[in-house]
Amino acid sequence: MRLELRVTLWLLVLLGLVDLGRGFYYKIAVTDAAREAASYAARTTGATSAQVAQVACDETGFTPYGSACPSAIQVTYVAPTSTAYDATLSVTVTYRMSLVTGYLVGRVFPVNPVGVSATATYPRLK
Repeated sequence: MRLELRVTLWLLVLLGLVDLGRGFYYKIAVTDAAREAASYAARTTGATSAQVAQVACDETGFTPYGSACPSAIQVTYVAPTSTAYDATLSVTVTYRMSLVTGYLVGRVFPVNPVGVSATATYPRLK
């Protein structure tokens, strides 16, 4: 096998590993954000969707604290439907991660960006 082909394949494998590592990082960040936002909604009486979304965006650390959520982050808040003490609520946070290898293999595997999502469900505490 020629050296040029080996180097090209080796670099593609390395970039794939970088994408894999980034995927794990974003999955952890999104999971933590969903948990923190659900915890905030469970502790705060009358929390709005905008407040819960801001807490989730702040928790990811992808933007400066208090700034608007980027379009790559979507937060869905489902408030409790009953007034019972143990009614549950859920928060889903989705991040669209652009792959480093996306432009290299985009014609073969058109999956760029990849969605990374996490859902947290809590009982209402107040």
